[in-house]
Amino acid sequence: MLLITAITLLPCGMAAAGDLYVDAGHRRASDRNGGTKRTLPCRTISAAVARAGPGDTVWIAGGTYRETITLPRSGRGPRSRIRLCAAPGAEVTIKGSDPVTGWLPQGRGIWKRNGWPVNSQQLFVDGAPLSQTGATSPFNTIRRGNQPILPTRGKGAGDMAAGSFFYDVRERVLYLRLSDGSDPNRRLVEASVRDHIIPAGDASFIELRNLKFSHSNISSVPRMMGMVNVGGKSWVVAGCSFTYGDFAGLNITGEGHRIIGNVCNHNGNVGISLNGSDGAHGWRPYPGRPPQDIVLEGNETSYNNYRGFYPFFQGGGLKGANSCTGIRISRHTAVGNNGTGLWFDIFCREITVEASLVKRNLRGIEFEISDGALLAGNLITGNTLQGIYISASSGVTVENNTLTGNGYGIVVHGLPRPEHPELRNNRLRNNIIAESVTAELVIYHHPPETAGNSSDYNRYYRRGGSARISWTHTPRYDITHHTLESFSRETGLEAHSRWDGPLLPETAPTP
Repeated sequence: MLLITAITLLPCGMAAAGDLYVDAGHRRASDRNGGTKRTLPCRTISAAVARAGPGDTVWIAGGTYRETITLPRSGRGPRSRIRLCAAPGAEVTIKGSDPVTGWLPQGRGIWKRNGWPVNSQQLFVDGAPLSQTGATSPFNTIRRGNQPILPTRGKGAGDMAAGSFFYDVRERVLYLRLSDGSDPNRRLVEASVRDHIIPAGDASFIELRNLKFSHSNISSVPRMMGMVNVGGKSWVVAGCSFTYGDFAGLNITGEGHRIIGNVCNHNGNVGISLNGSDGAHGWRPYPGRPPQDIVLEGNETSYNNYRGFYPFFQGGGLKGANSCTGIRISRHTAVGNNGTGLWFDIFCREITVEASLVKRNLRGIEFEISDGALLAGNLITGNTLQGIYISASSGVTVENNTLTGNGYGIVVHGLPRPEHPELRNNRLRNNIIAESVTAELVIYHHPPETAGNSSDYNRYYRRGGSARISWTHTPRYDITHHTLESFSRETGLEAHSRWDGPLLPETAPTP
């Protein structure tokens, strides 16, 4: 479904037009240096990036850097990117937080820092996040229906539980209460202060390699953006980590990008977000969006939405929305997210998800009010609700997947939905659906809105029980059939499918 254009992936060790060096720990480091000599490096990444031109590589020595990096220019093409790379063997961490010192005791295990100037949405102690008290983000008051997008815990310092923090916006006082009641002056306390580490822009032909990004503060604004924001054309992001951002770890717009082998875990809302629209269309979906030709391969988005955003609004491993077109996801891992593992929503097209592990999320893979996808060869296991959910969408092929231990195996439903009233031409074939908690298969049937849906050549199993299939014309998932035979007689579907014994030995390990 997706034509992948060839792209050159040059490792950072290969020759570039010019090299610049950053080493904040070097005794001669200064942003007044030219940065072209290892012995006279720049102190900040931003200073070196300001000097870098097409084909240049910015080599970053090991250490922790706390800054916002604005990209003032683009590379010229796949062989002339501007590259930001960790020096060989170096561990480079770039943070959107600053250390907080000068804590004063308040009583009852609560400590305060007076004169804190930033409405910090995150506080970390020795790298671990504290829970947030009070409604200090606009997301706390924006609602989806009757549900706040970001529910609050308590109102002020008096409501703080152990292991939490609160920021008094009016008095500019930051409070914390450690789980063990200890003195925070003896710990590393970090508060998010920068909206982004790499803000959104139009720069193209950029490469990020082997860098670690953590902490951001965009939810104080709020905008649904990332700690690092990829835009323009033809970025390569490889071997990086994006962890503990306050909203999205990595946000992607534009086209032609290759996102390879990154870890986007433990973010406040979502690991990776993609938007198929652009500023010219108000970041809203629009018809005829050309293919973006974006490939995500070998990435992980696990344990996201740790801040507890309402997960049916947005939250989880990866979400693409607003006319995402021509996206391929391969060999992806999405485990333990407080939300959907992989989710495409709002008029997306030409989406492929293949050879991926989607495990123990609220939902597994969801394709909503969109048209045209291939979901193939995935292992989808232990998700609380739907393993695969085709919601008010058409033209989806679901084949060669293994689904085990999900609340529902495969669900083709989501109607009625006025913004996408059809659920047509979806094909389910050659899948294994085993040990579903409630039902193996749910299909909404209400012609003519549901014409052309098919399901066959699948294999089903539940230990010690009969089939549970819902052939429904209501919003409910009521069980209507307990055998494949009766279901096939009524619907003409599953004529060649099988209800079988276990496909693995009883002692087989859980994937």
